[in-house]
Amino acid sequence: MSPGVRTFLASFLVLFLEVALIRWMPAYVRLLAYFSNFILLASFLGIGIGCLLAPARRGLFKWFPAILVVVIGTVYFVRLEIAVPESGSIYFTSGTTGPRVTVESTLLLPVMFMIVAALFAALAQRMAREMAALPPLRAYTINLAGSGHLASFDRSKCRGPLTGAQAMTGNHCPEGWTLYATPGPRIRNSPFSADFHYYNFIDKYNVIGLGPDTPVVNGTNSDSLMALDPDTR
Repeated sequence: MSPGVRTFLASFLVLFLEVALIRWMPAYVRLLAYFSNFILLASFLGIGIGCLLAPARRGLFKWFPAILVVVIGTVYFVRLEIAVPESGSIYFTSGTTGPRVTVESTLLLPVMFMIVAALFAALAQRMAREMAALPPLRAYTINLAGSGHLASFDRSKCRGPLTGAQAMTGNHCPEGWTLYATPGPRIRNSPFSADFHYYNFIDKYNVIGLGPDTPVVNGTNSDSLMALDPDTR
């Protein structure tokens, strides 16, 4: 496997895990739902520490699976479940049949913060080492590469079957996809976009005056909002 592919995979795993934990953990740990950036800060701290430890002789990546199991186990045993046995009744329980116990404690927050930071430190050290094996600009490009497109899917354009075994291959309707290239900054000497469209939304009620149901994307590095007009692409 080439260094570029390893760098891309490590960078992708860091970002994927960050987004997954930010969405998944507050859904089961009630206290985290009140601190929306708690896991984000822990992941940033861990990524920073992992990158700083890239030159260290001892690798941390071998501990990544074990730390991930600890994170999953911690969330599993402190999760909050809501059972609705009948209409109008809601009971908050720990998910066990034993006596009622305290579901969560504020002491859980620093513990989970440190565990998540350690998880990302182990993963980010591997990412930083892979990036260090490449020329700086190329490594940065692979790490941050984005296509710079807004995608739409129109099911009415599909010519093949939409149900059954033939519709479960993942590539049964390529004609339904349309890609719209977004303007904005590009990484020098590369085809990749330097802008990052984290949030896409629909202006359903014509708030910005470009017509109802206008798709809008944000430009993170260009500090902009970009509206799509499908007629002009």
